[in-house]
Amino acid sequence: MTINGFTIPKGTVVAANFYSIHRDPRWWTDPEVFNPDRFLGDHGKVLRPDGFSPFGVGKRFCVGESLAKTELFIFFANVMQRFTLQLPPGKTISVDDYTYGTVMAPNPFELVFVPRS
Repeated sequence: MTINGFTIPKGTVVAANFYSIHRDPRWWTDPEVFNPDRFLGDHGKVLRPDGFSPFGVGKRFCVGESLAKTELFIFFANVMQRFTLQLPPGKTISVDDYTYGTVMAPNPFELVFVPRS
């Protein structure tokens, strides 16, 4: 198979560079800026923009996507109902502070969970 002039032999394992895709300015305005609003349309409707593939694409996409999204929603809704999350005084979080591996993971950071009354 040839893609963009590159020959890919049969049996070759091809992995997408999702880090690059998710930070590509052709798909995203200000890709280096944390902006969750980019995923919300009119009246809070959740959008799935082209170029956003956190669970993969094609035949080998993550079959657990729906379960993962449901579990995350339940978990974070419960946390946000019970607590206000704050940074400790004088602390910051950088979206660029992560560790490379099979997947990129954020480095540890501190949060204060303040119970809601």
